[in-house]
Amino acid sequence: MSLESFKKEVENGRLGRNHGLSIGLPKLEEITGGLTKSTFTLLFASSGIGKSSAALYSYVYIPLKEHLEDDKIKIVFFALEMKESFIIAKLLSTYLYDTYHIRISAKQILSIGKDYTLPDDIYEYVKLGYEWLEKVYKKLIIFDGAHTSDKVISEIMQVLKEEGTFEDGHYTPNNPEQTVLAVIDHAGLLIPANGRTKKGEIDECANKLVVVRNKTDLSVLFIMQSNRSVANMERKKNEAFMEPMVEDIKETGTPSEAAELILAVYNPQVDKRSSYRGYQVKEMGYRFRSILVLKSRYGENQVADCCFFDGMVNKWVELPPPSEIYDYSKYRATDNNNNLTDNIEDEKVKSKLDYSL
Repeated sequence: MSLESFKKEVENGRLGRNHGLSIGLPKLEEITGGLTKSTFTLLFASSGIGKSSAALYSYVYIPLKEHLEDDKIKIVFFALEMKESFIIAKLLSTYLYDTYHIRISAKQILSIGKDYTLPDDIYEYVKLGYEWLEKVYKKLIIFDGAHTSDKVISEIMQVLKEEGTFEDGHYTPNNPEQTVLAVIDHAGLLIPANGRTKKGEIDECANKLVVVRNKTDLSVLFIMQSNRSVANMERKKNEAFMEPMVEDIKETGTPSEAAELILAVYNPQVDKRSSYRGYQVKEMGYRFRSILVLKSRYGENQVADCCFFDGMVNKWVELPPPSEIYDYSKYRATDNNNNLTDNIEDEKVKSKLDYSL
């Protein structure tokens, strides 16, 4: 980096262009800086723990919610596991809960389930979010289905060309304050091409993303699945070593080396732990999650952000210190389909509807 380039970075910082966007979890935000430009973040967890849900909430829903009326965020989401419609339904579910206190799951919105169809009265609530989704679609591009690393890079480059200009090997964004984020969910589902192994395909994707990041200040959220078979009996004998480690990442190599930030989502109840870091997790009925910072080049390492996770509406809330929790019952969410609203008399809801339930 030349001195002139360094001076430009200092000036960008003074103008607020190096500030991270909110991710909705203040403690984690303080440690990591939030969603920052030109950062390669690796997020991993075991299957079914909530890695995609955590990514959707903190790196998609919150930035979109906070910056829907400005041009500070553009997201390219590669959904290699979920269909686009389900991702949109999950975002809508969280929005309806945050805005109107209505608890409707993504599955209910899409009428997924044997003999279930979204009732007319609940459909009226769902339609409340359509105007919001119209704005979301202008800032969120989703590619679902099978992708090779080459296809991923090609789609990202197309978006970058729309958001800026490449000239003489340099990239100039149309809006210097905008963060462009590429989400890969999850990398283990990339399709190997050109004779590469799965590990080779993951490494190829990570390497190319780093090159693009270095040229354009692209931010990357690279999601991977951990291999908890690594958490063998020897580790299980010592609770201190039951938390995820970087070594648990399947097909690890280039991604973990390239990442400035590595996060892991952990549910201690999977390891049959009734308590964790002072919290009585068994009392929360499978709603406890820990987001561990395993690597951070600019902040603390080996710290945990302990959260309440309401899977029905994909809501994440940081917990107070365990010494300040006297009643765990309020942290037990219900997935009962009959409990579709927390406050059906909310005036914001009633004013939007022709009738109330």
